[in-house]
Amino acid sequence: MKKLAIVSMALFLVLLCCCETSKPPTQTTTPEQPTPQVSKEDLDVEYQGITISDSVDLTEIADKLNFGLDAWYDDGEYIAACGSNIPGDKDRYVYYRAKYPNKESTDLEFVFWYNQTKNELMTLSSISLLSEKARTNRGVTVGDDESTLKVAYHNDIRLWLSQEEYIYGKTSDDYFIFFSIDPTTRKITEITINYNSSKAMEELGIDGFD
Repeated sequence: MKKLAIVSMALFLVLLCCCETSKPPTQTTTPEQPTPQVSKEDLDVEYQGITISDSVDLTEIADKLNFGLDAWYDDGEYIAACGSNIPGDKDRYVYYRAKYPNKESTDLEFVFWYNQTKNELMTLSSISLLSEKARTNRGVTVGDDESTLKVAYHNDIRLWLSQEEYIYGKTSDDYFIFFSIDPTTRKITEITINYNSSKAMEELGIDGFD
């Protein structure tokens, strides 16, 4: 039920972009409660000695994880497909979700753009941390309690639209980090980092899904 409630924050924000919205919804803020700010480096993920972010080529990440294209695409989960509006670009782009190292025991979940025409990995849209094996740049991981989260991020995070189950931070260029919190134990159950989906779609010439 929790997964369905989230609808994957990454996909939610991307779909907002397709509805002619360049930025995800933000809370009404006051001088006492400014929009939380984290740095771009705060969105880096540390996993098995590897730093994962959207600034690292997706193919390079796949190579370091020994995660072949068949695992990314053939075994992935289809989300949506579309074409580009760039003149002369007739390539077909697919929005996909892949679980690492596998569906049965998942540490990381990648949401990415894939060029179906050229059979190429394109852009990382979001990454979710689903186990204690992966950490944020500030050392926070799944299973940590809310107090640990607040010590690490201080005032750089806050509740998402006053919902007790979601805490978030954002960068100045609209990258987001979400922490899903178990309402009973107040422990982190999932961490999702959403890179600037609207920027990635603009670069690929994508303005909507088929």
